[in-house]
Amino acid sequence: MFESVKIGLSYLKDKCDAVLLTPVDIPLFTAQTVRDLMDSGAKPACPVCNGQIGHPNLIHVSLIDEFCRTAPPFSNTTTVSLFVRKFMLC
Repeated sequence: MFESVKIGLSYLKDKCDAVLLTPVDIPLFTAQTVRDLMDSGAKPACPVCNGQIGHPNLIHVSLIDEFCRTAPPFSNTTTVSLFVRKFMLC
């Protein structure tokens, strides 16, 4: 699964300033959340509500290579969203 994310990120890195990642089963976020993330100026950014990290996750294109390079092998119990959260908290 992560290989398809890496292919997509590699394709987008010279076409935009930042990329939003979210699992397909968590589509519920507002346009205001996206504006706030983009306006934050943070290179990795994610919304937080009541101390809980949410979606979407914003990754500046300058971080895409590092994000893809440092990704661990994924198994059924480790998801892309967990890695995004770990990457953003480091």
